[in-house]
Amino acid sequence: MRTYLEILWQFLESPEQTPNTTQQIVRKFYVDTKNMRGRRPFCLVGHSEGLQIYFNYTSLFQHIGSVLPISSWMKHIATTPMVWRLGRTDEDVSVFIAIPKSEMDTASAIDQLLLSYEKPFSLLTPTNTYLSSVSGRKLTNNGCRYYALAEFFSIDSHGHWRSSLTSKQLSCKHHTVDESKPYVFEKVGGVWRVVFDNSREFFLPHSKGASYLEYLLHHPNQQIHVIDLEVQAFPEMNGHRQRRKIKDGSRSASLANINTKIAKLNADLDMFREKEDQVSANECVHEIEVLSKECDRIKREVNDDGERARSTVCKAIRLVYRNLHKCGIAGQKFSEHLQLSVDLGYEIFYNPRTNIKWD
Repeated sequence: MRTYLEILWQFLESPEQTPNTTQQIVRKFYVDTKNMRGRRPFCLVGHSEGLQIYFNYTSLFQHIGSVLPISSWMKHIATTPMVWRLGRTDEDVSVFIAIPKSEMDTASAIDQLLLSYEKPFSLLTPTNTYLSSVSGRKLTNNGCRYYALAEFFSIDSHGHWRSSLTSKQLSCKHHTVDESKPYVFEKVGGVWRVVFDNSREFFLPHSKGASYLEYLLHHPNQQIHVIDLEVQAFPEMNGHRQRRKIKDGSRSASLANINTKIAKLNADLDMFREKEDQVSANECVHEIEVLSKECDRIKREVNDDGERARSTVCKAIRLVYRNLHKCGIAGQKFSEHLQLSVDLGYEIFYNPRTNIKWD
């Protein structure tokens, strides 16, 4: 049932962009949770165009607040659209929830909250889709925390909501610098906590590139194919891509056969041109073009998955390099270290020049 809940968070932020199949899953989720304690967070209403889903935000936030380690009470923040105050932790830290529809909505909500509240707070959103790197740094630089509900909420077999968020996480407790751990790269809520060479801790917004780096840093000097790295960072990618080799199987035979035909046609073409048989020569040219396109198609099919994975992974990691340069001197040094130590390609590995152990 966790899948239903993850789709619910996505649907909550972007209902107009949700495919019909996803809406059907949400409706099925509605039926399957009919025995859930308390009021359900949304209802289905029939009209001429079919069933329409409507959210009951009061009920939804009551559900969320009831399973969080906070004194649960809910209040809409009038000055900030789509932001509610869920309650406080036992250390008097306010917990807010926002339902953004774009990065601009998230940035606006964060700016308003930072202006209105002097103390650090925790901000929850359904997913981290609309958290930009700039907004993430604003939160962490002000001692605040950010969490995506999709990563911490689930539903058990009895239809009860569960959360893995702790009071310590919501209370914005910063980690003290541990000199025995000079290198740290770990996920804390919706951001990545980084310590490089005993530097002061700093934070990176969550991204795919950071997830790839997390695996590489904790498995130094171990070469891994980009497709396998995707699976290690995101297990749901397992089976989505396949590694193929041109020399293997029927595709190799097809390519060899096509190349043989092209070679014969090129010989025939030279012969027809010598005889000034323009009609036959044009036919050869046409057949060569058709076979060449087929050859290119087979090669693209063979290499497509590996190339797509390489492009996706490498771009994501390079984006982290650029974001690190915005994180002060420590971030810039870490970025330079990664660029020297991470070999990007179809096979990727982290090869630090010195003996570094990441926690």
